[in-house]
Amino acid sequence: MSKLLARLAGYLSNRTLVGVDKVGNRYFTRTEEIDGIMKEKRWVVFKGEEDPTSLPAVKFCREGESVGKKAKEPELGWLGSMTHATLYNMFVESGVSQYLENIGGMLYQIILALAKMIPSLFPVLLLLLISTSQCSATSQHKQPDLIEKSCSIIAGYEDCVRILRSDRRAIKATNVKELAYIILDLCIANATVTLGEVPKLREKYKKYGKIEKALRRCAVEYKRATKVYFRKAVEQLGKKSYLEAQNLAHIGGALGTSCEQEFYFQAPEYSPLWPRNHDLAVLGTVAEGIVSLLRLKKS
Repeated sequence: MSKLLARLAGYLSNRTLVGVDKVGNRYFTRTEEIDGIMKEKRWVVFKGEEDPTSLPAVKFCREGESVGKKAKEPELGWLGSMTHATLYNMFVESGVSQYLENIGGMLYQIILALAKMIPSLFPVLLLLLISTSQCSATSQHKQPDLIEKSCSIIAGYEDCVRILRSDRRAIKATNVKELAYIILDLCIANATVTLGEVPKLREKYKKYGKIEKALRRCAVEYKRATKVYFRKAVEQLGKKSYLEAQNLAHIGGALGTSCEQEFYFQAPEYSPLWPRNHDLAVLGTVAEGIVSLLRLKKS
C-alpha cells in the first residue's frame, strides 16, 4: 500500500499545471526520460470538446523561446498564492496536525498535489481530512462504558461484553447492580426456554433410551437452576446478601455443565442440549462475576 501511495505521489508531483486559459482548458508539463534523454512532455486537458483551434499559440512558451513571451503562471485562484507552509498551517489550525504526524506526510503531499491540479477540490479534501482525523481521535479517546469496565474486572471478558451488549437494558444500565439483575434475568430466561424444549426432545429421542434418560435428568437440573438457584439469587440481591447471591449464581450455571455430563455418561456420542448447556454455564459464570463486583464495592 505504501509503495502504491509513493508512486501516486511521485506521479502527481511530477505533473505540473502550467496554467488555465479563459476557456477553461488546463495545460500540463512533465519531465520524463525517453531513450536515456530527459525530455519535457506537454499536453492539454480540454474543458469540453477537444478543439485545438481554440488554443493560444504562446500558451506553452517560456522566456527565451522563439516567440519571446513568458508563460502565464498557473491560475489557481486563492490557492495559487499559498505555499506548502501556508497550507500546512491551515491543517494545523484545523486541529489535524497530530493526525498528520500519525499517518506521515505522504497523504498531505497527495492532497496538496491534487489541490494544485484541481483547486476546486481542495476544500472538499480539507474537510475530508479534518473529518477523518476527528473520527480517529474520537475512537482513540473513547472512554470505556459501564459494561466494559465491569467485564474487564471479571473472568470471561469477551463473553461478558457480548452477552450484556445483546440486551438493551444492559446498554442503558447506570450501575453494576442493574447489570446484576439483568444477567440473572437472562439466566432464568435461558433455563426456562431450555426446560420447555426438553419434553419435545424426549419425545424425539424416546427410542434412544440413554439419550432420553439423560434428558429426563436434565429436566430436573434445569428446574433447580430456574426455581431454586437463579430466582433465589435475585432475592438475595435485593437483600444485599451479595455473597449468597454470588454462590447461587455459580451453582445455577454449573447445572448446565452437570446436564452435559449426563450425556457424557449416558450417551457420549451425542448431546442435543450441548449449545444450551454451554450457554447456561457461560451465563452463570458472568452472573457470578458481576455479582462479585457488588461485594467488592460494598467492602
